[in-house]
Amino acid sequence: MFKYYVFISYSRLDGKAAAYLHWELEHFRIPVRLVPQELLPEGQKYLRPVFRDRRDLRNSEKSFTDDIKEALASSRYLLVLCSPNAASSVWVNEEIRYFMETHGNDSSKIVPVILDGRPGGGGSSECLPPVLLNSKIISRNLPSMIPDDGEPKNSGWENGVVQAMSYMLKVEREKIKSSIGREKLRQIRIIIGLCVSLVFVVLAFWAISNYTVEKNMKIAMNSLEFLEDILLSSDPTKTGDKDMKVLDAIHSKLPDIPKLTPWQLRAFMSIKVSKILYSHGEYDTALTLIQDAVRLLEEHKQLNRDTGICYYNLGSIYTSQSKYDQALAYHQKALSIRLKLCGEKHRDVADSYNAISCVYLYQGNYDEALKSVSKALEIQSTVFVADEAAIADSYSNFGDIYCSQGKYDKALEYYLKALDMCLKTIGEHHPATATIFNNLCRVYLELEDYNEALKYSQKALGIHLQVFGESHPDTLKSYNCLGDVYSYYGKFNEALKYYQKALDMSLGIFGENHAETARYLNGLGCVYANLGKYDDAQEYLHRALGIRKEIFGEGHSDVALSYNNLGNIYISQNNFAEGLNYHKRALDIRLKVLGEKHPSTASSYNNLGFIYNHQGDYDEALKCYQKALEIRLKSLGEIHPYTANSYCRISDTYSRMGNHVEALRAIRKALEIRLRLFGEEHADTVLAYHDMANVLWNTGDREEAVKCAEKALSIAERVCGKDSPEARQCNSRLDEMRGRMKVR
Repeated sequence: MFKYYVFISYSRLDGKAAAYLHWELEHFRIPVRLVPQELLPEGQKYLRPVFRDRRDLRNSEKSFTDDIKEALASSRYLLVLCSPNAASSVWVNEEIRYFMETHGNDSSKIVPVILDGRPGGGGSSECLPPVLLNSKIISRNLPSMIPDDGEPKNSGWENGVVQAMSYMLKVEREKIKSSIGREKLRQIRIIIGLCVSLVFVVLAFWAISNYTVEKNMKIAMNSLEFLEDILLSSDPTKTGDKDMKVLDAIHSKLPDIPKLTPWQLRAFMSIKVSKILYSHGEYDTALTLIQDAVRLLEEHKQLNRDTGICYYNLGSIYTSQSKYDQALAYHQKALSIRLKLCGEKHRDVADSYNAISCVYLYQGNYDEALKSVSKALEIQSTVFVADEAAIADSYSNFGDIYCSQGKYDKALEYYLKALDMCLKTIGEHHPATATIFNNLCRVYLELEDYNEALKYSQKALGIHLQVFGESHPDTLKSYNCLGDVYSYYGKFNEALKYYQKALDMSLGIFGENHAETARYLNGLGCVYANLGKYDDAQEYLHRALGIRKEIFGEGHSDVALSYNNLGNIYISQNNFAEGLNYHKRALDIRLKVLGEKHPSTASSYNNLGFIYNHQGDYDEALKCYQKALEIRLKSLGEIHPYTANSYCRISDTYSRMGNHVEALRAIRKALEIRLRLFGEEHADTVLAYHDMANVLWNTGDREEAVKCAEKALSIAERVCGKDSPEARQCNSRLDEMRGRMKVR
């Protein structure tokens, strides 16, 4: 048996990195079931003990002490921190030599970790001590603490530790990363449990100690701020060593908050706990608490930073509830206070502009959204340039707005700017970077670059698995994103697998009655619809609808989405009466919640027009289609796929009404937009040429009709394939036209 699991040999000039390695190694909780039994340390749970001599041997009169020799001889591994400093250190070289002597010259027990320089390169950049300059060592894939280009220093150090552990324990690197992530969360949850108890003990003591009010309030506030920081970065669904859920501890103390005195502490407590509960989706309780804080602050005529925070948090809660008018009002109140207290050039002011931008985005008011996020970015760029993370958030908001407008090239530009910022500041393996990867996935899907979309969604999932493990809400979102990719690909069975995985995990984390569970039920319902399994689709979509109505009530955009999706299922089953009922409900909600000018409202009008068209009520269909077009022109602009779709629908309705002149005018507009958007080589352009051929035929211009039909067929065969449904449809219509011309 070895007394030490690993001995760290290093130059004292690299002491900071050696101390980092020492701490990380000794505090790593071993994934015991993955490690071969013979490699487990005696205690089995941790890589302990680790020997690191802290004395400066350069100044020691003795070249080697007996205790160092003993430690080397009784260590399982020798970890050498390699750098030009180590390569020139007599003592590092001597430690390696002695370790080899006492371990049968087995170089596999030596773990060189590169801190700086190049192995085997020679000269001033050589990082390997002379005794390690042999082919067995140099040819290895040596662990490295050097960050990749664009990565921060800490990412390189973290990767070096992971690689060293992987080598010593014979466990894959990704599994080591996941184990480290889980251990960090476990430690956080233990701290949280202690903090919850500490905070309320402090509060109780403070309440009965009038003569130390100021001191104890400060302690309570500091404790609460620490508790907030921990909770907002933790997974509240997990349990600690004492099997206590963090949120359960908070819930048990909620009735005590209204009893707190003086009012300042009650308000402060309400603000902090409200923010914690809001971050975990408990909007109603969070709303009650923050409203109490606002009432107290307003009663005592307080105009301070806390008042601004209260209004800001109220705006955020109302945004989550789709109450956008109220959200906007409170965010503007917060902005007004922050401008008075802090002036224009302040971080809090930038945060308010960003929040207001998000509300305008949800309302479909893209011009105002762009104005607000531009103000936020201007402040961030001129006032706190060093805070690149805040600038990255603004770039992401720009991307969201442009994506919603269908300006995918612009969205891509800003998401890539955000990614560049994140890679420079926090590195690739961070949840915020993963969020940007998922955003990039979404844009590439719209740009029909499925390989890029798949690449970024897989990257996001890998990061979330590494940082959080499987049972975490962010990991679920990445699984759902992968499902979206395969759904866009048309690989619905593959999509089904990822949607089902997300749902199963959501049920385990949140239970049935949660907004996230409803999201994944909705995704499953849609993919079953694409597979033609309408009964299964209805079952999942109705479950999602039931959950959303219970959580949000009838007046919420997610409820409208469920009605919309169910309406589409009924249309697919030719049950137009039931489809009409559900789409009318969706429209009513969207008009109330999103307003008349929102793209989703346009989609509802478009769906209703489709139903009226099939029912033969062309006047009503035309009204709906024209309403949808009017909204899309204002919110999305003319050069947008949805606007082109509206012109196609209007053309079809005019054709059915026998008004071929208007039908031709509309379809020409649709074709013009699609050519500008996609060029000729695109499936949507094929459909436009095909529809134009039919309209021209109906106007009597049969030669031009045949030319358009030939064009549609030619493009369809190139873009979709000669045996594709599109090519077969175009070929059939062309044959019909030619046949009828011959007969004539």
